[in-house]
Amino acid sequence: MAAAIARVALAQSPLRPQQLGAGPLVVRLSPPHARPFATAAKAPLGGGAAALVPGVVAAGTVMLTGFELADVMGQALLESQGLVAKAGSSPISGVPVAILLGLALKNQPLLALPASLAPGLAFCTKKVLQAGIICVGAKLSVYDVASTGSAW
Repeated sequence: MAAAIARVALAQSPLRPQQLGAGPLVVRLSPPHARPFATAAKAPLGGGAAALVPGVVAAGTVMLTGFELADVMGQALLESQGLVAKAGSSPISGVPVAILLGLALKNQPLLALPASLAPGLAFCTKKVLQAGIICVGAKLSVYDVASTGSAW
């Protein structure tokens, strides 16, 4: 009885069942569309470095656009409050604006990203982002030690 219910539920599901082993109840559900970044993170750095370039350039372009957009929005915010905005000083950080811009571009339904960007974007979302977080943490640690002084 349970096997019949499971078969009916799987037949009505938008997910495609894939048989994993012997027996009707041992299945893995996978989405009906392939995710472009599912295998892109495994691109080798040696021979596949050229495959990373388009995605890395796209990520860099989104980053620079995000920082510029944050500067423009920060200047407009200061001017709307009647404050004089100095060039290069913005109350809005470019990092969250760049992240939100990247999320908006990735999840917008009108235009699909080319598959050639997938390896570089996966590299940037894994390795480059992790390295950036480590650098920010190291900067804060060095700053904290320098500002408080030595304990000896």
